[in-house]
Amino acid sequence: MNMRIHAQKLTAFTPAQNLAGKKMIARKSGHAHVTGDVYKVRHRWKRICEFVGASRGPNIMAKAYFESSHYLQAAITRKAYRARKLEGQTGENFTPQQFNSMVWNSNAVQNRLMREDFIRFNGRHYSKECGASENNQKAYDMSRIAHRFHGVCEMFAAPTGMTSNLLRNTALKKPDEQSTRNKVFMLGALGFIGVATTELLSWLHKFIPESVKIAGAKAAPVIIAFPAMSSAMGGFGSAFGWASQAYIEKQDLSDKQIAHLERDLNTTLQKLVFRLKSVQNNPELIKMMGQAMKGKRGLLKKIDNSGLNTDGTPKVLTQALARINPSASDTENMEALFDFAGEFLQVPNKPDPKNASLWSRYIYTKKVKAMDRQWVALLGMVEHADIEAAPKNTVDMRKNLEDNLTPKFHTYLLKKLIPLAKKFDSTFETSMARRFEKWTSPEYLKAQAKMEKNPLFRNRIAYSGSYMAKHRHQYGPITRCLITLAEGIRLFNMNMVLACNANLSRIFSNLTYTAHELLGTSPASRTMCNSLGRFFGGAALAVIFGTVIPIAVAETGGGPSTHDFGVGTSEEVTLSATNIGILMCILAAPTLLAQGLAHLSARLEGWRGDFSDSVSNKEKSFRW
Repeated sequence: MNMRIHAQKLTAFTPAQNLAGKKMIARKSGHAHVTGDVYKVRHRWKRICEFVGASRGPNIMAKAYFESSHYLQAAITRKAYRARKLEGQTGENFTPQQFNSMVWNSNAVQNRLMREDFIRFNGRHYSKECGASENNQKAYDMSRIAHRFHGVCEMFAAPTGMTSNLLRNTALKKPDEQSTRNKVFMLGALGFIGVATTELLSWLHKFIPESVKIAGAKAAPVIIAFPAMSSAMGGFGSAFGWASQAYIEKQDLSDKQIAHLERDLNTTLQKLVFRLKSVQNNPELIKMMGQAMKGKRGLLKKIDNSGLNTDGTPKVLTQALARINPSASDTENMEALFDFAGEFLQVPNKPDPKNASLWSRYIYTKKVKAMDRQWVALLGMVEHADIEAAPKNTVDMRKNLEDNLTPKFHTYLLKKLIPLAKKFDSTFETSMARRFEKWTSPEYLKAQAKMEKNPLFRNRIAYSGSYMAKHRHQYGPITRCLITLAEGIRLFNMNMVLACNANLSRIFSNLTYTAHELLGTSPASRTMCNSLGRFFGGAALAVIFGTVIPIAVAETGGGPSTHDFGVGTSEEVTLSATNIGILMCILAAPTLLAQGLAHLSARLEGWRGDFSDSVSNKEKSFRW
């Protein structure tokens, strides 16, 4: 066979990646890591927090990257197995050209290569250096433009949150969101941001004539609104995604392209061998991994009932475990897994493309996709954003600005202030310059990071807000309740009030994704579904804020003052209760109050010490 399956590394995962992979599988199966190798059923509070904060833009892009590679590898494995089987039946060895035609240049592999999710994040494959055609290079360029529109869309989808994050990270260099500093900043900044955005939009609304109306209400609040802009950016992103699909074409793969795909396949197989060995002969771990593989329930399941054993464990998992030999080398186990996957992914009775009906071909391709989905569910247990970071090109413009550029700008500002601080120190005998030099020193930052992880220094940070939120079990009952209250309000504020556009868009995104998966013959594109969700979700929110709420207020006998109110005796500044910044500022006050009471309670009840969360007699736990 013209494909080499072999282990490329001494070990598939680093210790940190191995632990992250275990935690990810535990989380997806409804469990949580306690300490060391101990796991238990996850608390209901943790499940609620995970649900509220799930699947934002960066997570979707990372999912699209890993999932697109896994679907491609499933097609390669299926075709390679078929080619090898044909070699055995005919008794001849295929030439490299014949093998490439049957595998790498087959319709199944080419179709997976032309998926929008794969195009967008695999520029190396579609580069001129690797032999990509001119049209395919243009397709990649179009897809990257669509990704830039996605980044701009994220900016307009939550301008209050973005502005708040930029100001906070510039002033405080990206503090922990659970910290007290962050809660203080939210209360102090969100009100001003809300006033500024309200005044900006009110000024822009003057350029739209009042005679222009939508559903009986003024058109200005609908047309000139941040949700409308995010909807437009989502529409442009979708358009350029379709343009990418118009340019993409099938082409024979070059040797460089094949080498890259083969290397990625070997890397994934070695990771899978490592993970399967870690759960082999342990029924509890196998059951937990099976639960993690099943994914969502309801209409769309990663593995339907036909792919499950009587005990609910996926067949693909149990059969893959049966092929693992603990005493064999990684390469031998990888070859065994590759053979198993190729055989497992085969769908019998392929209809003749020339004589078969359209319906029979449709049913066959649906069965192929269903089998691929099961294998992809298994590969998702070893390659995930929780285990290793997705490539940088999956990060959108907003995320890069908030988490990367702004903290660097904070350091740059401090360095520029050092000369001025030295003059200030010489005049008033202070030590500001020395502090600025220390705060911008890479050695100091590394030492701080090590100190936070060192148990010997936990007493220094025991009463900080972020530490208290992450280690509630180390404090008294009143402190725990207050921490939970503060974090609960903050989560609601950040992931429900601030993310109202994202949540509404997620509904439309899930609808388009589910419809494609149920009716389509190819895997749905997460990037395209996200853009479409943003388009429809932003438009719906603009209509709700611009027409539905004003009309509802008018019908109840209220006027603009029902949801708008003035500030000051002259009422020169008008605040709108539909403004996200104002609503968040209102909720930030009880958040900070609960946090302050938690600090006070912690001082009174005391810190119980640095110890791991315990497992009660009523809770079921296990070791991994």
